Amino acid sequence: MMANFDHTPLSAITSVKLAPKDSNRALSRLFKNELHPRRIVVIKTRYTQGTFRLLLESVERVEPDEIFQHLRSVLSKANIKSIKRLKVYTRRIGCEQVEWIRVLDLRAQNQLQLIESPQAIEAINFLKKVEFPSRKATVPC
Repeated sequence: MMANFDHTPLSAITSVKLAPKDSNRALSRLFKNELHPRRIVVIKTRYTQGTFRLLLESVERVEPDEIFQHLRSVLSKANIKSIKRLKVYTRRIGCEQVEWIRVLDLRAQNQLQLIESPQAIEAINFLKKVEFPSRKATVPC
């Protein structure tokens, strides 16, 4: 039976090795709560083999460091052992084009290391799995 994290306190899901589906749900909720006030929308999440991927949309261009500052606060609150790397893809609302990809590697002595990742092929493969709303671009891409 799958855990329901919608009403689960954060303390109940920390320091636990979660199943992939449970990790996905729990982390998706944490990131959405943290990023929503910044006008950043979590469009797609996926967890596989220790890597948690997020596709984010923003109203205006957001600097990567600004987003990672908020992601760090989420990760410091949720010490979920099964997450080794965090990959973040961003685009502006109305665009299907990814602006950048960044990777947080959590394996090195629990230090967060910011790594640029220009792997366009990986981004394209990830985005193929995203269902885009049928709307025209509202901003120049």
